[in-house]
Amino acid sequence: MKGKAMIGAALAFALTLAASAEIRTDFNHHADFARYHTFSFGKLNTSNPLDASRIKRVVVRDLEMRGLQMVPTGGDLVVFATDKVKTEHDLETMYNGIGDGWGDGWAWGDDWVGGWGDGMDGMSTATTTEVSQRRGKFVLDLFEGSSKKLLFRGVADQNVSNNSGKDKKMLDKDADDMLKKLPIKPEKHGGMKM
Repeated sequence: MKGKAMIGAALAFALTLAASAEIRTDFNHHADFARYHTFSFGKLNTSNPLDASRIKRVVVRDLEMRGLQMVPTGGDLVVFATDKVKTEHDLETMYNGIGDGWGDGWAWGDDWVGGWGDGMDGMSTATTTEVSQRRGKFVLDLFEGSSKKLLFRGVADQNVSNNSGKDKKMLDKDADDMLKKLPIKPEKHGGMKM
């Protein structure tokens, strides 16, 4: 029973890790972000064409919340985004019927006693299966419009599901989490932070 509980706990931990994205951001620490007031979009290159409009909606909301205004072209900041989804393959091996345990194999201060112990002479089987998981990488870049220098980059790595509604929410959250790290603070309206 204890073994089943440990397997259940390990599975729950693995599912928690799979559901959350690993997000990394970086920015030009010498840039004066207070001097940027407008933004426009460069290329949004996504594996699902519908994701481009979703990314654009989240970016517009987050940048406008920080007091920047969207312009059709020639913004102080130019936003680019790309994603890539690939299928990774892994092997998982499950063991069944290992026997009574590790046995008496050795003790402190004694010489090696009897190999691995008495518990390993029972029947055991191992089943190895190939597991495929879709993995996505999403990159969001902000460039300075005049110099074309990279000012901010956000990268999200995570498992992708086969549920488009869930994937849409993950993409929205990833873009939102990245832009929270942008060194332009949200404007305050009526004493409330947006």
